[in-house]
Amino acid sequence: MSPIIDIYTHIFPQHFFDEMLKVTPMTGNIGARLRSITKLFDLDARFRDMDAIGDYRQVISLPNPAIEDIAPPDAGLRLARIANDDMAELCRKYPDRFPAFAAALCLTDVEGSVKEARRAVKDLGAKGVLIYTNIAGRPLDEPQFEPIFACMAELDAPIWLHPVG
Repeated sequence: MSPIIDIYTHIFPQHFFDEMLKVTPMTGNIGARLRSITKLFDLDARFRDMDAIGDYRQVISLPNPAIEDIAPPDAGLRLARIANDDMAELCRKYPDRFPAFAAALCLTDVEGSVKEARRAVKDLGAKGVLIYTNIAGRPLDEPQFEPIFACMAELDAPIWLHPVG
């Protein structure tokens, strides 16, 4: 029987979460709520649920909030790099659990995000990137965001599109 591969599961790597709280203390309330979703952090709890399903694997990505909604561009890009390094490490450490990840970006820095998308796909093994349906309130079809779409077309890698209000 073929494995079940869930291509849209979220995770908060601990190192990323700790850095996010340092950079963006305003996320304290959100962080407290997110902490109540145990399987975003607790790998043992996640693995128990996965084992109950059988041969089940997850392509991981960050959950809300979008990095660009909680951090200025320079800090946001740093957080994206940390998240991508952390998710790549989880995929290396648990390849039978997490065969792949969708890289995080901070699209309030488009040029930096293009570089990070290339690094994540080429160097870290990301299978694509996750972006949100608006970038800090701005629509995705604004010309300033075209470079990320061009980059992903050049890399021949998908974009996971996450809805936000």
